[in-house]
Amino acid sequence: RKEIFRDQARANVGLIQMILTSIYESPNGRYKWDDAMHELGGYFSTEEATHQLETATDWGRYGELFNYDDDDGVFELEVAEYTPPEGEA
Repeated sequence: RKEIFRDQARANVGLIQMILTSIYESPNGRYKWDDAMHELGGYFSTEEATHQLETATDWGRYGELFNYDDDDGVFELEVAEYTPPEGEA
């Protein structure tokens, strides 16, 4: 079930795709919560952006797509990171 969830979330949830892409494109493999909030700020109120990002964080953690360090406010890939599908980076 978790693998199906992971595949569906990775393929169909735009915010999770944004987080993963940002991690991949980052030279240090990290993406800051504040940067994600800035991205969402143009589309949602601060309260709604926070809600959206919290949900995506929970889903990404559950699907083992990425980790989120609450203390540092940073997203990173899982230690046993998956290989992105062909054409994704």
